Amino acid sequence: MNFLAHFYLARSNDDWIVGNFLGDFLKGKEIAQMPDAIKHGIILHRKIDYFTDNHRIVRRGTHRLHPTHHKYAPVVLDVLYDYFLIKNWNYYLPEMDLESFIARMYAVLLHNSKFYPPDLQSMLSVWICEDWLSLGATPEGLTHIFDGLKKKVRYPDMLSGAVNNMLRYERQFDEEFNIFFPELIAAFTLWTER
Repeated sequence: MNFLAHFYLARSNDDWIVGNFLGDFLKGKEIAQMPDAIKHGIILHRKIDYFTDNHRIVRRGTHRLHPTHHKYAPVVLDVLYDYFLIKNWNYYLPEMDLESFIARMYAVLLHNSKFYPPDLQSMLSVWICEDWLSLGATPEGLTHIFDGLKKKVRYPDMLSGAVNNMLRYERQFDEEFNIFFPELIAAFTLWTER
């Protein structure tokens, strides 16, 4: 899952939100220096990723994307699933509008920026300025996200056409997301109740 879904799952605990932000960026020694509660958030981030990558429904969507996006198909689907979370937001979190939720996530991330390496602090500033969590709401915003990702990957052409594929298979992806995501929510609940 991409960041919005990670934050949705971690929303009840600020340390988990920070850990879910850091989960893709920090390695061994950097993680070891984090407070235990943030480390727990990083562990949860990785459990979410493992569950997602190995879920039968997610694999179906990845398989659909593979002819165009090859090894980046899972990355593409991660981004697209945030689009479907936004599309179904009122079902999953009816008590808080998306704009308020995103503002809270940015506030938590900024408040805890002392824990981030300098390059990540800079990235967060740009991220918030461009409102990356909201970009996934529209095909145009998704195009901007994929254009940004193209600058960070070895084979940028493999990300081309992602939005067209989303539009082509929108009904299937939406149905699959709404089967998969409640199962992820249930798994996350079990992990955090132990």
